[in-house]
Formats: sequence, C-alpha cells, structure tokens
Amino acid sequence: MLTISAWELLIRAALLLAVWYAVSALAAWWRLRHIPGPILARFSYFWHACYVIGGHGGPVYTDLHNRYTGGGPFVCIAPNTVVTDNPDILRQIAAARTRYGRDNWYKGA
Repeated sequence: MLTISAWELLIRAALLLAVWYAVSALAAWWRLRHIPGPILARFSYFWHACYVIGGHGGPVYTDLHNRYTGGGPFVCIAPNTVVTDNPDILRQIAAARTRYGRDNWYKGA
C-alpha cells in the first residue's frame, strides 16, 4: 500500500498551489497584454494593494496615465483590473445598456 507522509503531502499541495497561481497569472496577463502598466501589476495584486493601503491610489493612477500615455486610455493596475481617465469611456462603461461587463463587487453593491 502506498503511504504519503505529512511533509510529502504538504510539499505536493504547495507545488499544486504554485502551479495554479502561475497558470492563473499567465491567463490574466494574456488577456490584457496589450494594455500598458507596471510589470508587477500584471501578475500580482501586491503592487496595487501597497498603494491602496497606503492611501496613494489617486495620485499613482494619475502618474501611471502620464507615464503610459502611448498605450491608449487604459492602464493595467492589477490582474484583470484596468483604470481610465477618459470621461467619454467612463460614460460608456456606466451606461445602462453597455457592452462592458461588470464585476461581482459592482452587482453586489
């Protein structure tokens, strides 16, 4: 009979978690690869969380738009998360019959 020690089970679970994170980060990057933004922001929420927790979200977003203006009106700030400073696009996103999807946090509010 095959027996697995607790350490082996822990190592396998950690390896499985690492593979899952790598695949999900790659999928998030692939969808938004054409949108500019900081490299760490494309793969992790850590970059975004540091600025939001520190209370510096607004000025950082303005700086990002100034730095990455060549990529269009959007800037990637976290996996599957983009921001814009274009009022026309914001109106399109907030419209009643928009083609843009809303996230679960928006639906729950």
